[in-house]
Amino acid sequence: MDKIATKFYTQLVEADQLKQLVSCLLLASFHITEAELIQVYLLDQSKTKLYLYGQLLNNKTILKEDTVHDYYNDELLQYSLIRNKTILSKDINSLLLAENFLPAAGSKQWRSLLIQPILNKKQHICGLLVAASVKSADWQDQIGSLAHFGLLMLIQYDRLVALQIKEDTTLTADNRVIKPVATEQGYYGLIGSSKAMANVHLLISKVLHTPYTVLITGETGTGKELVAKAIHNFSCRKNNPFIVQNCASMPETLLESELFGYCKGAFTGADKDYLGLFREANGGTLFLDEIGDTPLMLQAKLLRVLQEGEVKPLGSSKTYKVDVRIVAATHRDLFEEITKGTFREDLYYRLAKFPIELPSLKMRGNDLLELADFFIEKTCQFLDRKKCTMTKGFREKLLAYSFPGNVRELKGLLERAILLADDDVLKEENLQLTKLNKAVNSDNNYKASLANYEREHLLKSLQFNQGNQTKTAKQLGMSRRTLIYKLQKFNITKEDILV
Repeated sequence: MDKIATKFYTQLVEADQLKQLVSCLLLASFHITEAELIQVYLLDQSKTKLYLYGQLLNNKTILKEDTVHDYYNDELLQYSLIRNKTILSKDINSLLLAENFLPAAGSKQWRSLLIQPILNKKQHICGLLVAASVKSADWQDQIGSLAHFGLLMLIQYDRLVALQIKEDTTLTADNRVIKPVATEQGYYGLIGSSKAMANVHLLISKVLHTPYTVLITGETGTGKELVAKAIHNFSCRKNNPFIVQNCASMPETLLESELFGYCKGAFTGADKDYLGLFREANGGTLFLDEIGDTPLMLQAKLLRVLQEGEVKPLGSSKTYKVDVRIVAATHRDLFEEITKGTFREDLYYRLAKFPIELPSLKMRGNDLLELADFFIEKTCQFLDRKKCTMTKGFREKLLAYSFPGNVRELKGLLERAILLADDDVLKEENLQLTKLNKAVNSDNNYKASLANYEREHLLKSLQFNQGNQTKTAKQLGMSRRTLIYKLQKFNITKEDILV
């Protein structure tokens, strides 16, 4: 698990040609095994011919689609194909079978060998991945990673074949491209025409009409939810629900019941059945924001939904099939979380079938001015004011700022500047960047005041009902379970209630 592996995942999902997919699988397999030889074989549709599509030998890659290998006369390949079995050996001579498919190893002899079936989503064999080394190598622990890359290659190849691509008549089949959908507000309703955003538009166009899970990463404030909405709104699921859940905003027990639902009587306060967000989003899209903050126990249950496509409500013995596209997002480095043991590696691979990394605002060049113009127009419309214009000094000050809060911070600063402006011209002094920290502290004080008010209100209600939690929850219009959570959150004890 490392950033180089992420690079190969990205290359696989961005590939537009089978040759690119094979080349990426060769390089990824070499990175995983460090073998001197990597080969990728694929079966034809009749499953009678085995083609050698690519070979990486001593750092030299050769791609060829027309080399048919007669695996019927090669016992090792035939065994692996027919029995769908992985062959792994530290000593080829111990296999006592010919390895005619292996090229010469130069002055040395091949010693270690791996032949691994490449399986599709239905676990049907579609080809073979071969690794060989002149050294003694144990690749047992790498088999799972190799299988993930092989599966992703097949998924992407199926997408290339099945997806209806609008081609420019001047382009050849090898140069076909998928054109993003343009709207008045930019491609897929996303503002910005920089190279960094053009890549995001292209990735969205590739995944729109597929059922694959999408993982959106990037710094806080880069617009992950907007991208998730774009994927939903321009896909075939656009007429079905788009539901958002922030995984960091709830404790584990509440989040589980919110996602999976519950039956009446499943716990104290469950006075009726609740479908849960997975079932409510059936046919549509469920956006799981801040997926990196999900507790480990709940991650295992999410993995089951992704694997089986079914959910089991709390307190129920019955499972329900769901057709939901999952789009997840996080600002965390999930590789680092996996290393720390706070995020499951198998869940990551399920989520990251199609990763999209959003660029920070400072990487988007002149997109900053496009976004500024858009936010200024929308804010002025909301305030029923004539659209403000930016002075040269205002614009230069804007461009010189680093925007650690990205697009979200830009929007907030512009709204403040418009309110501070005495007329329809935004001057340099209206952009109060130096007072940002004070504004943040003020915002934190405001949140603290709200928390204090909520705690006092809860206490008064409990005291009025003489500590009866059921009556208090009913009076406040919440479940008893939510009330208990808030008591724990605000550290309210029996002694506090009796005062």
